[in-house]
Amino acid sequence: MVAACSNVANGFKEYLSLHGWLQFIVICFTYSAAWHAYTHFNARFSETSLLHYVFLYILLIGLGSMVLASEPGPTFTIGLILIRVALLCMNASVYMSLPQGRVKARTDLVFDFIVTVFSVVALSVDSFTFTIVVYAATSVCQILFALFVAKFSWFASSCIPINFDHVADREGSLVMVALGESVVSAVINSRQHEHELPTKFYAAMQLSVLIIFALAIFYFATRPPRDMHAMRRSVNTGAAFTALHFILLPTLLAVGVGIKLVSEAVLHHESLSKTA
Repeated sequence: MVAACSNVANGFKEYLSLHGWLQFIVICFTYSAAWHAYTHFNARFSETSLLHYVFLYILLIGLGSMVLASEPGPTFTIGLILIRVALLCMNASVYMSLPQGRVKARTDLVFDFIVTVFSVVALSVDSFTFTIVVYAATSVCQILFALFVAKFSWFASSCIPINFDHVADREGSLVMVALGESVVSAVINSRQHEHELPTKFYAAMQLSVLIIFALAIFYFATRPPRDMHAMRRSVNTGAAFTALHFILLPTLLAVGVGIKLVSEAVLHHESLSKTA
């Protein structure tokens, strides 16, 4: 996810427009959907078998393909398909080995299969707009589908409890990755500067760290105590908690893009463009 966040942010920095902004949000949602799908699976089923790690390796290959592709297209879609195939295999393994989890695994299998089918269709249809729509629709439907399953009485009686401590830790890690990406990228890019770094650049970096530090403090300080966690209170608040983190990822990365634009302008003694 570190590489994914860096790649998405750099792509948005190079293409500052309404179209670039929409593409940036959709790609962020796509990565978030993959991240949350595995996070929630792991929060319900503590798999440590070698077979599970084989499936996880396939998921990582898919994620790596998406990062290397960097923008919507055939390679990016293939990576998304590999992720969903890996999740299909994980849920199939749970279905066959854990009778208590078969209802939940079956519903996830159905959703992952539908997403895989739509992704294959997007791969075969040579349309950038259709591909973007598929990415966005499947990402948003992931939250809506989980909410529907949890609210529907027949499914709810057979749902597997989720380890919300694990989910909270993973969400916190995602926030820190998104926050730290801008400073790390700015420092790496500064290595290419042939002359001595100006004092203004150091000052800009210190202010950037201050902004990130303040946002991190605000995020972790405003989280309620464990007994009042959103996923413990109700299905609706749990879904809202997940949805807010979907929105939080592009928001924090956009802040990071702004930080990088300012640091580059300071480094090269340039003025910021109007679009920035």
